[in-house]
Amino acid sequence: MKRIEKALRIAIPHFESLGVANDLKGVPRLTARSVHWRRADALQTDDQLSDGMLRLIGLFWTAMRSTGPLLVEEPELFLHPDVVRMLVQAMNSARHGSKGQLFMSTHSPNLMSDEEISLEETLLLLTDGEFTQAIAADSVEQVCLLVEGGLSVAEAAMPRTQPNGTWRLALFADGD
Repeated sequence: MKRIEKALRIAIPHFESLGVANDLKGVPRLTARSVHWRRADALQTDDQLSDGMLRLIGLFWTAMRSTGPLLVEEPELFLHPDVVRMLVQAMNSARHGSKGQLFMSTHSPNLMSDEEISLEETLLLLTDGEFTQAIAADSVEQVCLLVEGGLSVAEAAMPRTQPNGTWRLALFADGD
């Protein structure tokens, strides 16, 4: 928990510490202490914590405890964009010594803009009819050329996964 505390102090303003305390029924609960404008420090139990804080605790805890492959779907949910940009590196650091691979699925350009992510380790999930294909980003010539030209993996690859006709969503209120 000390390693998670250290990361949370960086990612969450006013966060101070994590702990465990028994509730009135004797059930152990995760607690978090924050320092802020109130006279006494704020101590919150897990049912009072933000979705983002719970997400980070869960991601780091799972990364540290997992020894095999780890699949994380949309880890960016409820997190600040600057935290998201560093999430791949943070998760890899949390998994130090683990031989298992880390797989993340995302729609977030912030997550994909991490310079540590290369084309060789990026898969594009492309939907065609009722099937989804996984295609290595480095096998798509246009994507490779864009990255060689200076674009990030996010800028080069993500537009290829965009659903067709998303502009029509603006017409949603106009009826059929």
